[in-house]
Amino acid sequence: MNKGYGIDQQTLKAMAGNLKDSVVELTQCGEHLSRQAMLVSLSLQLSGLKRQLSTSTGRAKLLQTAGRTPFGVPRSVHLTSSVTKKRFAGRPVMVLNAQPGPQPVVLALYGGAYVLAPTKVHWQFYDRLAQTSGAQVWVPDYPHLPGATVDQALAYLHRLYAALYDQTPVSQITLLGDSAGGGLAASLTEELVTQGLPVPGHLVLLSPWLDLHLTNPALPAYARRDVLLDQAGLQALGAKFAGGRSAVNYRVAPLRGPLNGMRDVQLFVGTKELMCLDTIEFANRLASEDVPAQLVIGRGLYHAYPLYATPEGQAALLAMAKTIKGEVKHD
Repeated sequence: MNKGYGIDQQTLKAMAGNLKDSVVELTQCGEHLSRQAMLVSLSLQLSGLKRQLSTSTGRAKLLQTAGRTPFGVPRSVHLTSSVTKKRFAGRPVMVLNAQPGPQPVVLALYGGAYVLAPTKVHWQFYDRLAQTSGAQVWVPDYPHLPGATVDQALAYLHRLYAALYDQTPVSQITLLGDSAGGGLAASLTEELVTQGLPVPGHLVLLSPWLDLHLTNPALPAYARRDVLLDQAGLQALGAKFAGGRSAVNYRVAPLRGPLNGMRDVQLFVGTKELMCLDTIEFANRLASEDVPAQLVIGRGLYHAYPLYATPEGQAALLAMAKTIKGEVKHD
């Protein structure tokens, strides 16, 4: 991420605390972290993103560099799936694993605080997901900061989704998103519900950012344990992306939006991350509306843990693939 930051004493102290917690879980808990997951957690802390998000100067640099990275699979990343470059409404879309004949379709919305491009980890995850599920995976460069707000992003994604369901039965479409992309996926589905339009057969959310303003008063305790995200920094970026919309509007806070009419929802979240409480609250609201849903909580795990090629991430991937293929029905 930001290579200009060194590792100061505060960061080292926090890393030591996180390592101690991980070792305790590894040795004392019935369902402990794998060694691979422990290493991912430490690498996320070393990325420097949390520190960069925590300062106005760091956020300004993120906004200045947003969009400069060409959208697409980096040359250094080698995928098993075929990759087709398309354009939709003037913006690039990458399609992984397009095959002749009928296929499930996944519309994948990447996270990155609405400023970062999809990472190497994202592309590798989309590749594994395509290979495991047999689906086409569509990854659009949706409008984001600094030049767009949630209104422009949802308008674009609504058009793209409509183009997909013109060609594919909605029962075969999965809308998937991680973090910021998960919030957009939830908002888009709620918009379809509100307008009485066909909703995707499946909605899969990985550590979704369900409230741009992060207003739950209990979040600071989770923010301290999150090795990647800074609450105040995300609140600042979230306010920009909200574009002046009310904090209770479903586009800004799908956590509190209309749910009755959704078809099938699968959620994944870790316990050591900022998005944990809101994801659990969202799952409880789905249950109260009798929406078929499954909540998978990764004990001791970090933000968007299913993206990573760890034993815990692989288990989540297999569960997602079954959802995408329609092999399971959630209660």
